[in-house]
Amino acid sequence: MSWRLSCTSDAAAVLALHRELFAEPLTTAQFRRQTRGYDPLFFWVDRPEEPSPAGYAVFLRRNGEAELWSAAIRPERRHQGAGSFLVDASRRELAARGCSRLKVSASNRWPVWTGMLFKRGFRLLSAEPVRDGDDYRLVLYTELRKRREMRLALTERCNFRCLFCHKEGLGQDRRRKPTPVEQVLEILAEAIRLGYTDITFTGGEPLLEKERLLALLEGLGRGPDKPDLTLVTNGSLLDRELVEALCAYPGGKKIHLSLHAADPETFRKVTRTRRRDLFERVKANIRLAAASGLEVKMNHVVLRDLNHTRTRAAVELAHSLGAAAIKLLELLVLPENPSDYRLFYDIDAVAEDLAGIVAGPPERKNLRQRIFRLQADARFTIELQRLTCSIGCGHCRETRDRTFGSDMHYHPCFVRSKRRLAVSSPADLERVLREGDRLIDGYAAHFGDSSPTLIQREVYVDAKREFFFRLDSMPDFREFLKSRGFRAAAAVGFYEEYYRPKQRSAQWDRFERVLKIGWDHHRPGRIELLYTDHRYTPHPKLGLEVATRFLDPAGPMRFAGIEQARRFLDRLDFERFLALDWQLETWAKNGLQANLGAAAGCASAKVCGPPETAMRLLQSVRGYPGRLEPLCEPLPAFLQRKACSVSRSRAIQHAAP
Repeated sequence: MSWRLSCTSDAAAVLALHRELFAEPLTTAQFRRQTRGYDPLFFWVDRPEEPSPAGYAVFLRRNGEAELWSAAIRPERRHQGAGSFLVDASRRELAARGCSRLKVSASNRWPVWTGMLFKRGFRLLSAEPVRDGDDYRLVLYTELRKRREMRLALTERCNFRCLFCHKEGLGQDRRRKPTPVEQVLEILAEAIRLGYTDITFTGGEPLLEKERLLALLEGLGRGPDKPDLTLVTNGSLLDRELVEALCAYPGGKKIHLSLHAADPETFRKVTRTRRRDLFERVKANIRLAAASGLEVKMNHVVLRDLNHTRTRAAVELAHSLGAAAIKLLELLVLPENPSDYRLFYDIDAVAEDLAGIVAGPPERKNLRQRIFRLQADARFTIELQRLTCSIGCGHCRETRDRTFGSDMHYHPCFVRSKRRLAVSSPADLERVLREGDRLIDGYAAHFGDSSPTLIQREVYVDAKREFFFRLDSMPDFREFLKSRGFRAAAAVGFYEEYYRPKQRSAQWDRFERVLKIGWDHHRPGRIELLYTDHRYTPHPKLGLEVATRFLDPAGPMRFAGIEQARRFLDRLDFERFLALDWQLETWAKNGLQANLGAAAGCASAKVCGPPETAMRLLQSVRGYPGRLEPLCEPLPAFLQRKACSVSRSRAIQHAAP
């Protein structure tokens, strides 16, 4: 006899079964208070001929997403497939009711339940330790229907020159000819038929094509199926006519206005505009859009040393202007703009900076988005969005919109923007989308949880072999690598402080034992202690082969702040003897990687691997006109000597009359 799932409006009966199975004194009134703001759905699991249900599930629905509040199967029914049926049938029912995503909580102490969820394709969203124990609270999620979102650039032109702009991954081809509005509407009608219910208009600056936008709004509003629309703009050209046209659109609509500064001076630095009235104009237009009743979100890219210390001010500004939310975003650092890594600021560090103005733990929307509520006004949301590429190519199709240029070419990848696929007619669209998905799947197979962007998460290894080289000029060597076909693969800036015992010993003086603390420029709140030992073996052509072993098999020890780390080492009677500010870039070609670093006024290169790998690098850069010399001493010794030399030189200059 098969199981069946029934939706019921009898909340009291379902909650009575919940009380029976969990022995929890919960009234209907208490349940309503706990779930205020959600739409609850009550499900029974039973068999037609049996007098009582085998179990139940209660889901909370809001904004097109569902979360499992509670579920249970009677003990005598748990080995008869009722639990598996509950999960599978609930997913189908929730999808039929328009839910796009389902979240479920679990614990590492519930292996049967958790294992069943993983077997059914649920993915881990978060794992947080439970206080005073070794248990973890797990949050898993699954997509109930495929994302169907399109992003259409109305133009690649913009009236701002934002210093971090990546042009939506569309490149800088000024010869593009925008597709006529009538043809765009025909292609969008086909996209709607294929299930694309959300369309975003972007640029460049889309309001430079105001008439084109108005025509698209009017045309989509006449159609039988009206998708939800989002307009992304820098806000400088917004006017009442456009706001009224958006408000008049008969489907769902919202507007995202980009404002990457909380003050006029930073605004001019970021946008590289000269007009002093633009900051106030954008603010006024955010107020205008919010006052009209539109759902307004303020986009704000967090930039190190420009606005990263003023994220609280940005939140307060967005709230004061009437926006419903602010989205704080990570910077996309592309291989063609390696210097942008100096502006990168980790979104996890932003979360730490917001402590004190947000209420409670965040809601995790997906792998890249966390949503906080403002403590002073719970209606206002603060969305922290990790860069799509930073969670890896393997998640791209799950998290990113399908992006089209003004000429209706599909751009499957943010980073590899040269790969674009033409859509000349509605009949082409489905084929082009499938072809683009195949390209993304290829990148996913190659990069997995990584991507071809320059900001990469460091993978911890317990041992490695390295060769170091002294360079005359990091910029010159970088350009030479480019000319030999190398490409930028990663970039990072970080600080290091080296320590040694105050009671000196030969092992530490020869740098056979090294202790240092380090922290990235873009995440200053996470301090890591690295404790290593080194064996140096002379090589006739490569200077020294350095074998490094990390002495903590669990990975680096972490501290909440730099002063805490320094006090820890001081109590152990260690002293600091070297401080470095590093710029590090990774360049790659055919599986060969070279790390270029600059610190203490010196440039160096490093190759990881056996001697054959280092020899491959030397062969690849044969003909370099500058200096590339194998380093015949430990790198810290070389840098310490250079740092002391610089300090002595500066002291002489200051002492000169």
